[in-house]
Amino acid sequence: MSDTVSNQPSFWSKNKKKIIWGGLIVGFVGLGYVLWWLMTQPVMGTVRVREVEGTSLQEKNLKKRLYQGKYVTFSYEGGYEEKSHQLSPKGPVLESVLLVSSAIDGRKIAVTVANRGTTDLESDPSYQIRVADRETYKQSPFSEASFQGVLFEKNEAPFEKSIFLSSHGLIVSVALSSLFRLEGVEAELEALMSDFSISGE
Repeated sequence: MSDTVSNQPSFWSKNKKKIIWGGLIVGFVGLGYVLWWLMTQPVMGTVRVREVEGTSLQEKNLKKRLYQGKYVTFSYEGGYEEKSHQLSPKGPVLESVLLVSSAIDGRKIAVTVANRGTTDLESDPSYQIRVADRETYKQSPFSEASFQGVLFEKNEAPFEKSIFLSSHGLIVSVALSSLFRLEGVEAELEALMSDFSISGE
């Protein structure tokens, strides 16, 4: 009796691809379920609290600095850096200083001292520009300690509050500006002017 070899394909050879693909799908589904289960479990571990970077910078910004020039002296917030400071004894601008804040709103403090041969504010070109542009600059009287002058407010970018006053035969302008907002500018300007002093030649 001889063995008969069947020419019919086996079940494995007929369904090999289906079995492999089915196994892969089941494996992926199982792996996805395990990952989902792990992600929904409470996290166990150690919570470490560290000091937030920038604290020293915040403290630096709160600390007052003193500007002591030849004609003007005043204190300002520590977040500003001096970008320019010029003295010109021949005038008419005797002294000018520009301070720029490191804050995102780009605040600037500009102080100018000029001798124009008169204490009339109208003699100052910057004053003239603001008076002429009434649509942009709102004008009002300014009074702080022993100073009497004029305050201008610009309520559009770049936002600005500026003061013009005369003392010791000099015309002094103090302008504080911000790229994005007027909020906080007035309070900062008032703080700056609270100990502002002017000395004559």
